[in-house]
Amino acid sequence: MIDLVLKWIGLAASFLCFGCLGFAALWYVVLGVVWLVEKWQEGLRRREFAAVEAFRTERGETVILREGLEERLKRIGPFTMESGSGTREIRWESPPGLVSGFAPVSLVFVLEPDNVAPDETAFRLLERFVERSDAHFRDFRERLIELHRSLEPGCQNEALKHVDGIQITLHQEGYGEGATHSLRADFELELDPDHGHFLVYDPDADRFGDWDDD
Repeated sequence: MIDLVLKWIGLAASFLCFGCLGFAALWYVVLGVVWLVEKWQEGLRRREFAAVEAFRTERGETVILREGLEERLKRIGPFTMESGSGTREIRWESPPGLVSGFAPVSLVFVLEPDNVAPDETAFRLLERFVERSDAHFRDFRERLIELHRSLEPGCQNEALKHVDGIQITLHQEGYGEGATHSLRADFELELDPDHGHFLVYDPDADRFGDWDDD
């Protein structure tokens, strides 16, 4: 009787072991399929926008193909570029046209896919923000003071001293008529480093919405 019980326990353990191995194998198959689908979609997107290709990597260096684009980017200020997973980031640290008066400001263009340039809509969206940046930064000051009052009552008088940085991010997915664009302001706060507090710009109302975090 004991031998029979041990036999059944051994069989159950074997089935459980094979089941775990099968589940693990299936999980890796699913991950592989997801990776292949993402690569396939990325390839489709890159081919779709090949006609408006603006950047190309040659011998480990990024070459700007679009005539006049490099000069246009330099007019904003000295910039750096990074590309990975089909996304390109063009970054400016403390561009001359964006001065908050209370915290350092950076500007980032996020482009998907990574071979297209910022289109005219993206540049117009940035220009609209820059034209009224003084008013937007005043709005940021007032909101940050109120936010710090909720984070730590009593510190609102020194709230702006606890803002380590502001990043203005302009995201463009696609190019031209079918592209989507968004602009947001992210705030690096000394009193709440674990949450990314940000405001999203509404171009129709020409103002930023309510606080959000991620």
